[in-house]
Amino acid sequence: MAAPCVRTVTVFVIVFFSCLAGAHVVELDDRFNEARKSGKWLVEFYAPWCGHCQRIQPIWSDVGEKMKFSHPHIHVSRLDGTRYGVLKEIEYLLTEEDEPVRTLSTLQLELKVYLTDYCNTSIAISSAGLIEPDSSLYYQSNLDCTVILTVNNPSRILLQFYRFFLEERVNGVCVDSLTVFDGSAENSPAITEALCGRVDSFEVESTGSDVTLVFQTDDDGSNSGFGIFYTAFNDVPCSADQFQCNNSRCIDSTLVCDTYNMCGDGSDESNCDTGDVVADTGLPMIAIVGILVVAIFLVVLLYAAIRAAINKHKSKKLMEQLMNEMQKNVSANQFTDEDFWGSEKNS
Repeated sequence: MAAPCVRTVTVFVIVFFSCLAGAHVVELDDRFNEARKSGKWLVEFYAPWCGHCQRIQPIWSDVGEKMKFSHPHIHVSRLDGTRYGVLKEIEYLLTEEDEPVRTLSTLQLELKVYLTDYCNTSIAISSAGLIEPDSSLYYQSNLDCTVILTVNNPSRILLQFYRFFLEERVNGVCVDSLTVFDGSAENSPAITEALCGRVDSFEVESTGSDVTLVFQTDDDGSNSGFGIFYTAFNDVPCSADQFQCNNSRCIDSTLVCDTYNMCGDGSDESNCDTGDVVADTGLPMIAIVGILVVAIFLVVLLYAAIRAAINKHKSKKLMEQLMNEMQKNVSANQFTDEDFWGSEKNS
């Protein structure tokens, strides 16, 4: 992910993708905007398909452990941005330019497919890519768009749905829908039913070298759409320029350690050198910057606590010295036998 900012505001936000858990890390849901009103938050927006999950997990848990004693208190938390549909909105909030910062812009995939740019056409693919309805925040109305993805035999196509938000059903019927067919035509067997509303992450694969996607919308209302990773693969044995996944899929070797789970089981991201990933994609630098921000904040808190303790100790020592001096130099008060005006008191 290339979300190029770490912002320190009422809600402290580090935008980078990972899958982390810890006893002191709060799992947020779609009520995030309400939760943020209760104080300061350090929020991690993550996605289940991120390849950095396991490598970042101990760090974020450690941050949660250390920040539980912070003053003022900062809630360390995380939010599944794909499930609650915030990731695509975040990329628009990061810039005021006409062209928004795309959160997946550094993904080393051969092609990003916006369906509305390829309606009623066929696209030849050879490696992997990303499918979205279009480049806008919300998809268009009155669409009847059919796109065919095709790969060379004997390859097949893996589709991983990581984000899906269309209009909800009306009277039990989808008013906006996406359907995937196992072949090069709409009369091919359906891999999925007509999908609509909110759908959790899942994956499907073709039996052959083609899949057909049919996206239809009505004339009223829209939503943020969907995000689908596609990967060309074949079954073992793998060729010399392929990587063998633990699930016996063979994918292009260039997809290994690209921070994204293209095997479907995460095995292409399980044995990656962090240093190489930093050099190749720059993604962990976001995490590093975030950790540095937290570290600096903790150092400042520690420094303030030490200074307060030192000042308190100095004040105590000074008072002790003053009391000692006063006790050493006790003298008779010559005015004790005189009244306020200096005259002798009457017996």
